[in-house]
Amino acid sequence: MERKSIIASLLFSVTMAHATAQEKACSFNTVTPSSTNYLVEEVTDDLQEKADTAGAHAQGNMSVEEIERLIAYYEKKVATRDSLACQKPSNNRLNVLSYADWTPRELNLESLKDVLGEVGLSNKLFVLAQAVLETGNFSSHVCKEYNNLFGLYDSKSRDYYRFASWEDSVVGYKRMIQYRYRGGNYLHFLKRIGYAEDPRYISKVAQIAKRLYKNLFSD
Repeated sequence: MERKSIIASLLFSVTMAHATAQEKACSFNTVTPSSTNYLVEEVTDDLQEKADTAGAHAQGNMSVEEIERLIAYYEKKVATRDSLACQKPSNNRLNVLSYADWTPRELNLESLKDVLGEVGLSNKLFVLAQAVLETGNFSSHVCKEYNNLFGLYDSKSRDYYRFASWEDSVVGYKRMIQYRYRGGNYLHFLKRIGYAEDPRYISKVAQIAKRLYKNLFSD
């Protein structure tokens, strides 16, 4: 009887250790935690309950055949848990960042300038120039589908941040980028933090800013 208990405990421990290793190997980063976490927790809880039951039965009259069936049950559950833990969220489960209930407005330079002021961004001319450059004058896929005006990229999920509205991406810019700014030449700041990989990015922003100045800031 003691031998059965030891067999059941050892095999279950090995199975659970394998499952833990698999979960670590399959870990991935996303914008938001996958909703499958709830299912993983449910399966894990069930495994724990079965483990407690196995321990109790092993102390009684549990046959070797019953132990083998129970181990097979564990292996199936562990496989399910591993599959859930490694499953990436579908697009409709990706986190969409939203910071406020904005009054809908058309996206253009004037409205963007207003929102930059509302959010409290500094160096608005250069930030406007960045938005124009990053979105191809508000025409890019990331701008239209992600409401992302600044090419804000989540390196963990390897995808661009999604925002509920284009105004939210302005807040996102402040929280992700400009909070690091401590004064001085803003173009130097963008270069120092490595905002873009394009070696000509800073000069392009400067050129666009010069062009925008006459239209928006010369009065």
